Amino acid sequence: VNSFGIRECQTDFEFISQVGAGIQYFYNDSWAFILESRYHHMSNAGLSHPNPGLNNVIFTTGVTHFF
Repeated sequence: VNSFGIRECQTDFEFISQVGAGIQYFYNDSWAFILESRYHHMSNAGLSHPNPGLNNVIFTTGVTHFF
């Protein structure tokens, strides 16, 4: 088990790549609602086997205040 505590990742060296997109909807000059989606991949890039990789799609929402 590596430092992430995940048995599927068999090495101590893992790569993490991610890509995402989001929008901000301003409902006045200083407040915005945020909606994001992100694809996240983690694997050892074939440095050892097995290398099943872990994939996630993450959705986040939030509210931001601009000073």
